[in-house]
Amino acid sequence: MSKENKVIDVTLGFDLGIGSVGWSIVDNSTNEVLELGSRLFDEPNLAVERRGYRSIRRSIRRKRYKNDKFDKLIFRYKDMFGLELQNRYEVNNIYKEMSSKNPNIIFIKNKALDEVVDSKELVWILHDYLQNRGFFYDVIEDEESKKKEEGAKILYNSEYDFPTKEQFKFFNKFGYFKGLEQYVDVKFSHLKWKNELEHVLNNIQSQKYDKEQFNKFVSEFINIYDSMREYAKGPGSEHSYSEYGIYEYTDDGKTLIQKYNNIWDKTIGKCSVFIKENRAPQQSPSVELYNLLSDLNNVRHTLANEWVLSTNDKRDIINNLIKDNLKEGNAKNVAYKIILKYLKAWNIDFNLELKVDDFKNEDKKLSTLESTIIFMKTFIKNGANLADLNVDTLFEFAKGLDNIFVVISNYKEVEKRIQNIKTKQNIDFLSQYFDNEEQVNNFIEDIANNSKFKVSKTHSLSFKAIYLVNDDLLNTSKNLSNFKFEKEFNLYKEIQRYNEELEKEGLLITSSNSKYMDSSFLHEAVISPAVKTSLAETIKVFNQILKEYKNKYKVTKIGLEMSKENNMDAEKKGIANQNKKNKERIDKIIAVLKDSYGIVISADDINLKTKQKLLLYFQQDGYDAYNVKDKIDVKKLIFDPGYTEIDHIIPYSVSYDDSMTNKVVVLKSTNQAKSNKLPSEYLGVHTTDFTLFKQFWTENNDKKNSFFDSKNKEYNRKKENLFRLEIDDKDKIEFANRNLNDTRYSSKVFLEKLNEYAKSHDKQFSVVTFRGKYTSMLRKMGGLSPKDRDHYSHHAIDASLLAISANNYKPNMQKLLLKPEKYYIEKGRVYDRETGESVGTINEFTLNLNNISLIVREKMSEKDGDENSKLTKTKDSIMKKIRYSRKVKKDYNIELFNQTTYGTRVDYNGVLKKIMKKSIFEITSYLGNEKEELIVMKHTNPEQLDRIKNILDKYKWSKKPLFDYTLDIFKEYKEELCIDPNNWEKEAKNFLNNKNRMALILKTNNGFEYIKKFKTYFKLNINNVSFIKNQNNKSFKDTFNWVALLVYKNNKDNYVLVPVNAKIYRFQNNKKPNFYDESVFLQEELKKEKELKNIPLDNKVLDVIYRGTIYENLEGVGDERFVYITVADTKANGVEYEYCSKENSDIKRKTINVFLKTFKKVHKSVLG
Repeated sequence: MSKENKVIDVTLGFDLGIGSVGWSIVDNSTNEVLELGSRLFDEPNLAVERRGYRSIRRSIRRKRYKNDKFDKLIFRYKDMFGLELQNRYEVNNIYKEMSSKNPNIIFIKNKALDEVVDSKELVWILHDYLQNRGFFYDVIEDEESKKKEEGAKILYNSEYDFPTKEQFKFFNKFGYFKGLEQYVDVKFSHLKWKNELEHVLNNIQSQKYDKEQFNKFVSEFINIYDSMREYAKGPGSEHSYSEYGIYEYTDDGKTLIQKYNNIWDKTIGKCSVFIKENRAPQQSPSVELYNLLSDLNNVRHTLANEWVLSTNDKRDIINNLIKDNLKEGNAKNVAYKIILKYLKAWNIDFNLELKVDDFKNEDKKLSTLESTIIFMKTFIKNGANLADLNVDTLFEFAKGLDNIFVVISNYKEVEKRIQNIKTKQNIDFLSQYFDNEEQVNNFIEDIANNSKFKVSKTHSLSFKAIYLVNDDLLNTSKNLSNFKFEKEFNLYKEIQRYNEELEKEGLLITSSNSKYMDSSFLHEAVISPAVKTSLAETIKVFNQILKEYKNKYKVTKIGLEMSKENNMDAEKKGIANQNKKNKERIDKIIAVLKDSYGIVISADDINLKTKQKLLLYFQQDGYDAYNVKDKIDVKKLIFDPGYTEIDHIIPYSVSYDDSMTNKVVVLKSTNQAKSNKLPSEYLGVHTTDFTLFKQFWTENNDKKNSFFDSKNKEYNRKKENLFRLEIDDKDKIEFANRNLNDTRYSSKVFLEKLNEYAKSHDKQFSVVTFRGKYTSMLRKMGGLSPKDRDHYSHHAIDASLLAISANNYKPNMQKLLLKPEKYYIEKGRVYDRETGESVGTINEFTLNLNNISLIVREKMSEKDGDENSKLTKTKDSIMKKIRYSRKVKKDYNIELFNQTTYGTRVDYNGVLKKIMKKSIFEITSYLGNEKEELIVMKHTNPEQLDRIKNILDKYKWSKKPLFDYTLDIFKEYKEELCIDPNNWEKEAKNFLNNKNRMALILKTNNGFEYIKKFKTYFKLNINNVSFIKNQNNKSFKDTFNWVALLVYKNNKDNYVLVPVNAKIYRFQNNKKPNFYDESVFLQEELKKEKELKNIPLDNKVLDVIYRGTIYENLEGVGDERFVYITVADTKANGVEYEYCSKENSDIKRKTINVFLKTFKKVHKSVLG
């Protein structure tokens, strides 16, 4: 092979973000950045909203089905009711007739509770009962949602047995009753409504009809009334296919069969160890034990690094936990103060020094046995004998409870829970603890009705895996990673046996001949949609690198940083909250400086470093952090930069921790004297200075000092660093581990798949993972330009940092880091515990960040300015290499149009207009200007509008006149308007804050009138809407959503756009159409669109544009050269676009005709 064609060994870097993947290729021998780029894509839309609409559609279909069955039932019994009906469709005329004769159905329903009503009235109210059947089972709500809901509602005391009586009472006072549950704290169950209905039919109305015939009718009606799809069965049936249901077609595609027992079997994720096993519920008893034992094995104390809880300690803790929870009273859980006594017993000499606050991760609560304790309390309540329950019997006890918990997870209906718990296996288990069948049944009923169980989440492991490791968690100090990979453990042995069986069945792919990495594993991975999309795009980039550079580069290493688990909105919200908190603290500092020190200064007058110094100064109560007898002059701190310095408590070269919890402000002389020591080493542990230092920082805590962020345990973390007595070799590895060893599930899944691919390709490369803050730390140390989040180049730069880091880090060390306790340290060297082989020195093992930062500085940075400048930036040569690409969005599973239905009306000029409803509280912006003519009320009920104007005139002094008017009317008529007149102000505010109820209340002779909305006329373009045919075209859907844009030329030879939407195209599942082919469209509708836009009918599609389609600006340079399409304004025949490499500073918009004169469509690979 010639020198020019020599294949170069390279390292890849991937920076996975939410909506982006940065990638880079680095030469292993020189650390030169050869290629780099940023791949961008839209964050996926969550399916929650679509599921909501789908649920509404199904509910409507089910109601229609029940109504149809009811109409047929009434038609069959027409003679009994004395009704003259020609067919079942005429039943609907009864509802219309009764509705026109009666002001409100509530009067007839209330009457029917006490006396016989007319047959037509009975049919009418039975139809209403069928529409409103109440809730069938309790829905478990989280505490926060409960509190919010309770805060917005008025406490309500029920007086009657029947819901209609309660509604009638409410109606008489407030003039309405539908939706009262949203305002007052009352709910009506299906059972309660059914009791009322049976009273109406059997006790009252039966007097009028033949007994035998009427009883038969009642039985058939109740069957319709009670019918409900089983929650666990999901949608669809053996007669009706649903892709979300438990029925699937056979191979011939003709017959539907039940493939799953319930929807959870179909939708639940698979175990991360045993791929055919379902994941276990997160709160099931055995999983709770697993979580608690894992936490106990991970407990460490900063002053006793070698200590761990022994097996006997854990046995004692669990036995005491069982004993405490078998007593009456609240649930008891394990806390750090309980664990502290075991640590003190381990080494009595430490007794005076050891505190709960010094446990590592003390701010993170230990796992609880919440579900297990609920079960235990219910056992005791029903007379069970749990005298033999202890740590030795707990695991088997938990297994029995797991079977019951799975039923609770799978079924929401109490009856279904009871029915499915009563299996022989469960009854045999329960009979061990109860004396008789009655106790067992009472226990089952209590458990089935308990709404405190949390059943929505699953663990990453199956019960099969959990059962194999729980004993080992108790009897060793090791964790899952040990059990998976160390030969003496049961889990390791079962994994080997299990994989052999899968291989025999052809279900385990041990090797792959494919050149490229397969992304199909993502379908089963239980990770957030944002992370799943990010991983899918990374695999595309990885595969394209292999394809594009197959004859040029050989990949030997990969460095990657995973995206966050939350979505972009959550990330932005987190940043905004932190910025707000920072601003509040700085504003407080500025105020204190002015009031207490006479220093007048604004936040804009001081730089970031000085702001940090000031925050630390006030956290330290004005003292030098180490020499706590020395007070710092705050004026000199602000105006003399050399007077004080910020010091890293644990030296940065060891900890790589640049957070505020590892920073203090000290006098310059103090910092020079401390150098790279710990405070304990600098002051001397046994000196008076160290005693004073500890006393100061113990007393100056977050309860006393408000400049600490107590919510984030800022003081506790800083104190842990300040009081540390030594940094041993294990600590150094732990610090390195914080920047490496990303332990999130999504990271592990991807890492595992990369390693599988490498293994099947002759161990082609090794992989190193890095944690989130690593690149920002290295960017700073390497002298690169500050990260500009508005410019997408930072993804590619961060990927380059990861590649250089991975290239200069030994892969066998990463292997040990991912498996804790696999190494031991002796005389500054690290040894593999299994082989005894030396794998490097401590400095090599802990990833010598300083050396890597020097490489970054040499290879990626240059001076920013002339030769004398101290400032540096990212090399221009690297910035010019960056390639950009964006994923084109071809999403056909969209919401077809805006969900809102609008009405129409001919206006005062005889023109058909769109009717828009607005809150009555917005009417002020329409009055006294040209918009007043648009108010429908002005032309149909001018007296009403005049009355509203009079109110506004009376309250013209107020900024919110209708709000103040409402408060006054509540006060004046509190007896009539309020449930609790003494609490009228709270009820008034709740009324105004409840969007479903807030209205303008007008006093009338008959009571009160409530006006929630007012109507306005709005321009209507009949060519841009979809009229609803079954409503006689008097209403319509607006705003069609498009998936693509067709580019045509009109009869003036100008470019025009035709959007592909529900007007011209019939959307179908799993179809990826060719939109260049006009035959795929609805021909008549496409013809109308062409005629409307003056497009000759024989003109064909010239181009198809999607969201994300990239264009090159032929007149653009730099960042403005490449753009992508974001939005289309088809009414104005225009598009909006954004730059591929940076955020837009403003909206870029052009008509398509102007746009295509200077922009040319380009087809880029995923690399750009």
